[in-house]
Amino acid sequence: MSMQISSKSLAAIFFLHLFVLTHSFGQSAIEKLPELILNYNQAFPWEKVYLHTDKPQYYSKDTIWIKAYGILEKEEKTANTSSVPLYVELIDPKFQRIAAEITIKMDQGNGRGDLVITEDLTPGPYTLRAYTNYMKNFGGEAVFHKDIWIRDFIPGQSLGYTEGSDLQLSFFPEGGVLVDGIKSKIGIKASEPGAKGIASFGYLFNSKMDTLLRFETNPMGVGSLSFVPQINETYEIRAKTKKGPWQKFRLAAIQATGFVMEVDPLSNIENINITIQHNSGDTRDLFLIGMSKGGLVYQKQMDAKRNQQVSIPKDDFLPGLVSFYLMDTETNILAQRLVMLHPFSNGIGNFLTDKSSYQTKDTVELEVEITDEFGRGLPGDFSVSVLDSYQVISSLKEDNIFTNFHLSSETSSEIENPFHYFDPENPYAARDLDDLLLTQRWRRFSWENLRLLDNRSVHYIEEGLSLSGNLSGMKKDNSHRLALLINPFSGEPIFHEGDTDPEGNFSFRGLEYYDSVGVFLQAYIPIEKGKNTWKVLKKHEVNLSKVEKPVLENRTFATLPTIFYYTDDDAYLVKVKKVNDMLDQMRKFRDIELGEVTVTGRRSNLVPDKRAEFYQNSPYTSLEITEEMHAYQNIFHFLKTKLGYKVIGDEFSLSPPPILTLRSGSLNTGGVRFIIDGKPTFNNLLAASLPLHQIERIDILRGPNVPSIYGANSEGVINVLTKSGNPNPDFSKLAITGNATMVAKGYAPVRDFYTGPDPEVPLGMDYRSTLYWNPEIRTDANGKAKIIFQLSDGDSEVWVRLEGLSDAGEPVFVMHKIKVGEK
Repeated sequence: MSMQISSKSLAAIFFLHLFVLTHSFGQSAIEKLPELILNYNQAFPWEKVYLHTDKPQYYSKDTIWIKAYGILEKEEKTANTSSVPLYVELIDPKFQRIAAEITIKMDQGNGRGDLVITEDLTPGPYTLRAYTNYMKNFGGEAVFHKDIWIRDFIPGQSLGYTEGSDLQLSFFPEGGVLVDGIKSKIGIKASEPGAKGIASFGYLFNSKMDTLLRFETNPMGVGSLSFVPQINETYEIRAKTKKGPWQKFRLAAIQATGFVMEVDPLSNIENINITIQHNSGDTRDLFLIGMSKGGLVYQKQMDAKRNQQVSIPKDDFLPGLVSFYLMDTETNILAQRLVMLHPFSNGIGNFLTDKSSYQTKDTVELEVEITDEFGRGLPGDFSVSVLDSYQVISSLKEDNIFTNFHLSSETSSEIENPFHYFDPENPYAARDLDDLLLTQRWRRFSWENLRLLDNRSVHYIEEGLSLSGNLSGMKKDNSHRLALLINPFSGEPIFHEGDTDPEGNFSFRGLEYYDSVGVFLQAYIPIEKGKNTWKVLKKHEVNLSKVEKPVLENRTFATLPTIFYYTDDDAYLVKVKKVNDMLDQMRKFRDIELGEVTVTGRRSNLVPDKRAEFYQNSPYTSLEITEEMHAYQNIFHFLKTKLGYKVIGDEFSLSPPPILTLRSGSLNTGGVRFIIDGKPTFNNLLAASLPLHQIERIDILRGPNVPSIYGANSEGVINVLTKSGNPNPDFSKLAITGNATMVAKGYAPVRDFYTGPDPEVPLGMDYRSTLYWNPEIRTDANGKAKIIFQLSDGDSEVWVRLEGLSDAGEPVFVMHKIKVGEK
């Protein structure tokens, strides 16, 4: 299989953007390129998010604890993401469905949440994905994915693929194609049918079956070979794995003419050497383009000589991935190559424990110091998990925030054991990384994405939750007034006003609410132009839009570990399994026992209702709202029609809201004062917008029982007590109906991880796999912080895993091992 580079001209794309270029008249396409890329990079910086979870494997009824990090990269600048809602979903690949989802509220690039694994999820691989609204501009390329295991505790279980007899080889010519008579380097990816990389070796033969060379791939299946192809020859590769049979493969067809760009970032410490060769009679000028972090960082015009070399100082580039393109004057891409320059050091973690050795149930005091490669302290925000390493596989080589932000988030496919390519103890790390990049393309920038500069319907950066929709069947250029009520199932209602555009579209942005809420939208149009009279739209004329979700993409799960982890003769794991089974039985018996208890009388755990305590819960009149009263439009309509109270203004209006009077005289007092659940409102607007079905009762205060805080001249007070404001609500009665309604989910409530052992677990039976989780570790100016946690009954090895971002935006990952039970 060969990877072909498209020679599609970008001139058509550039033509669409002439209006954004101030000096484009008379310029060629290549001359317009720098300004066009600059405009794109300024308008569409690359956003990255990462989820640090407490562990990579979970059991049924377990909790996935999450710390989210987000950054925006605009050329050399890195800043915390401005996106606030982060959408996190647990994908069940077996049924191609979203098994669970939450929205995490981000604050200055940090957020936290958790997902509970329900019993109905079958064991197997799952994917956590995370994205913001802004990321939808770039399709699935920008979405964060993390593969996890959900499994039963079964001895003899394998967490990964078993080695099969079928070997798959993919070939990636450097620059894109093989050209007659020009030496080319070819990247190789060896994998099993499940896309898992595998070590292999093989030979390259010509048509006479002469052996031209031998090659081999690393344990992740990555390698390379170099040779001079001839167009009048055919080539065959024979390769095998350690246990599999020999298999035959053929290279892609060889082109008679073309360009080859060889990029060598390894042989010279200070410079990167680029050699350009071609065998055509083409006399066009050539242009070498280098892009990094979305911006144009290098550009050089070259003549059409058949062989030429350029040596570029590495210090001219920022650290990270650089994508080199060879173009002609019409921006046709002739060759391209992705390389890593300055694979800089990760933050260094130093750990100082309060004791030299630990026993089960000990309390560990651990001082953490995070420094850069020069020993300077790194202040920043981090998260820490402490794991029983005998129960949880947590490898140094797996993806982490450092490898994700620098590699995995910018390359086109899943990277197995990415830390292998940055490991300072791996002497082949740089070579293997360069071979890996031969098999990848750059994810963060696509020439087709330049279309976003002309797209008026781009996805914006959300600074809060959003609710949008449209009014159907409305005439254009009409005024459309909207009233939005967000009714939490616990807490106070939230009210917003807005207007539609001339086509009837609307969007409420920057909203903030938590957990499940009822959404009620009331829409009005003017009865007569120029007059402040409005009528309510019919229910079917108001449409609330569903949130657009990225397409569910297939995963190969190549990043999951390949290991036979549980064995029948592993005494420790067998013991843990027996203890967990006993605890499950205890919980089941307890649930059954509690289920058989019959409770009579009033609930003894009622929370005091303080909404009416300021008038000793003794109103002048109290009226319970029953189901037959729900037909009234609002409280003003109800009090006027049902009870005969006088309403000044239109009882259906929200702009301005009406006034209720209990007297027949003047309105010097401003009418009745409305309060909601015992708390004053700014005006009558919120009371007017509440649907009757959301009101529990109405307390009317008059005369002596009007509290003095409302003044002697107060005409009266009406306390509207809502169902959601009741501290002891009956959630089954919280119906959501109205002009346009829906149940929406807001930000996930933040829960704290219980840092000690479960108090209901008997002594000697505490075998937690996650001993400690803290998503809010802040290092001081010297890069120091302290964590304290208690060990379990497990006589095992404990891994401390720290991930996060320094204040400068640099990702940091460190691990520390603690032995338990050794003197």
